[in-house]
Amino acid sequence: MREDGQANRYRGLGINYVEHHNPDLLMFDDSNNELHRIDLTRLQTTDSMHKLMLLLGLQEVCRDANGDCREWASQGECKRNPDFMSNACRKSCDVCSENATIDEKPPCRDLAAAHDCQYWSTMGQCEENKAFMVGNCARSCGVCSDSGSGMGDGSEDKDEL
Repeated sequence: MREDGQANRYRGLGINYVEHHNPDLLMFDDSNNELHRIDLTRLQTTDSMHKLMLLLGLQEVCRDANGDCREWASQGECKRNPDFMSNACRKSCDVCSENATIDEKPPCRDLAAAHDCQYWSTMGQCEENKAFMVGNCARSCGVCSDSGSGMGDGSEDKDEL
């Protein structure tokens, strides 16, 4: 579920990755008390994980993870490259779950390696090399906004599963 486009696919489910050999899904109530623990070792695919999320009653947030998705879809990439496109370009390929919330903007994230983006941002590159940094390191440069405008208030979108 750590792949781009997977970790932010469901509204209302926070993510905290723990390096462990036995993956579990922990569900907490609003007071942060553990409600359920589900052993995920039998889930072999990302599709199985998403089926579980829907069975748990979580609503998919359907979006394209890349600004080029619409163009790629119009060129037939949804059929030519379904493994990639069904994850990265769910909205443009029309593979959203029933009753999914449609989000028009890609998620706010760093496209370059996060540690590179974070380092470059501390070196003043968000201002000095703005075109590259806004396009590739939006989260580290703080140009994300909850409204989805992609610029402005410096707030960051939270990762959701």
